[in-house]
Amino acid sequence: MHVLDNKVPPPVVAVFCASAMYWLAHSKFAIPINILAHMKLEIALTILLVAVLIAFCAVWSFKQAQTTISPTKPQNSAALVTTGLFKHSRNPMYVAVALSLFAFAVYLADALSLAGVGAFVLFITQFQIKPEERILKEKFGAPYDVYLTKVRRWI
Repeated sequence: MHVLDNKVPPPVVAVFCASAMYWLAHSKFAIPINILAHMKLEIALTILLVAVLIAFCAVWSFKQAQTTISPTKPQNSAALVTTGLFKHSRNPMYVAVALSLFAFAVYLADALSLAGVGAFVLFITQFQIKPEERILKEKFGAPYDVYLTKVRRWI
């Protein structure tokens, strides 16, 4: 167990990563990407729309199951959600946030800003998802073990 386990809300991590991405894209270290630069806004908005739809569907599944969406209190989970997008990803809400950050990187048109997406994925995997998995394994037992073998962590 680590001091950061389930302590930093994922939206805070995302804002930190987005801020770092913005800084990197506007720093002397920036690596501009000019391919499709004239369409970067349209591409970024399309990716963002997909991310919003994924997040909405995932939250809707949790609401239907009447369980918590609080990422800092997985022990309050009332049900194991394995339907909808959760048949394809154990963490579609985090996938949606990572996609949102990717959309921002596309908008910034900077290769180095992609590091922010990677940092988000690494941090969330280590300090959010893995601790959640330990708690959910204790809470839901064998059904969760089966779910772990059938559905990938991210995509």
